[in-house]
Amino acid sequence: MVRRSPLLFLRVMLGLQPHGDHLIVETFIPPSIDGIELLGIPGRWGAMDTLGRSHTEKP
Repeated sequence: MVRRSPLLFLRVMLGLQPHGDHLIVETFIPPSIDGIELLGIPGRWGAMDTLGRSHTEKP
């Protein structure tokens, strides 16, 4: 399980969910992380890039 932990982290933070021939992305990046970028995700959808940024409110 330890070897899969980084991939699970990315899947959860980027909200990656395969749906048929598409990849659905619903990001949730906590404020303590500026952003996460994952390039060339292979699958039935071809290769897809995704980018997640935290949504911090500035005063």
